[in-house]
Amino acid sequence: MTPIEFPKSKVTDPFDHDDRLHSVMRGRNDFDVPPPPTIGSAEFDVEVDRFLGCRLDVASGKWPTAFFESIDLDPTPPKMFARYGVTEDDPKAASRLVDHAMDHPFDLHRTFVAEWGQPKLKRSQADDSPQSHGVDFLGWREFDAIVADNIHKALVEAFQVKYFHAYPRPEQLFESGRLVAEYGCPPHPSYVAGHGAIAGATVQTWVDHVELTPAQIAEAEHAGRQYAQYRTLAGVHWAPDNTQGYNLGVAVANA
Repeated sequence: MTPIEFPKSKVTDPFDHDDRLHSVMRGRNDFDVPPPPTIGSAEFDVEVDRFLGCRLDVASGKWPTAFFESIDLDPTPPKMFARYGVTEDDPKAASRLVDHAMDHPFDLHRTFVAEWGQPKLKRSQADDSPQSHGVDFLGWREFDAIVADNIHKALVEAFQVKYFHAYPRPEQLFESGRLVAEYGCPPHPSYVAGHGAIAGATVQTWVDHVELTPAQIAEAEHAGRQYAQYRTLAGVHWAPDNTQGYNLGVAVANA
């Protein structure tokens, strides 16, 4: 009996096809994330001094005003974070915020809801169903999904950037005890920060979809940017990790 010969399938290596690779792995990225400071450069030395100054302030119980001012960020703690104990009198509460109280990707979104309730969406359920009344339940469930989707996409992009640059975290360069990584350091690379990407994506999604006043927009952006930088207060990120992570999250949400 003649054996049956099945046609052989052609197995291709996806790495032979440039279009199948993530943009970062092709040596570029779709969101113009700049490279981090080169280790040992004058720019990196500035970041080392900025990091150590911030951590020394936090360790001594002093609000790191100089750190925030050095990155052109209003140093005043956001009022909405007072519910978590974040004040100028307790800088360690800010570092705890991004490790315990608000470490879930959806927590900043939930904090905005707690602060403002459910403001009117720019496009509501009533646009399709004029007979609907009261709270735009369907619209807000859809908005929750959009926020979650943008956060997910921002984190995917952030981790592609992380493993492309494989940038060391502060604790990998210093043996400074509790001065570095106050609550433990994650095992993945430093640049860019996932918390920053979450913050940028969350803030921009709110700005794009919710009818906020100019004051609320400024408050949201201030809270989001400070939240991102709290990872340096906690000793697990350099300031550019947080800044560029936030910018990446904004770009992903806009896309």
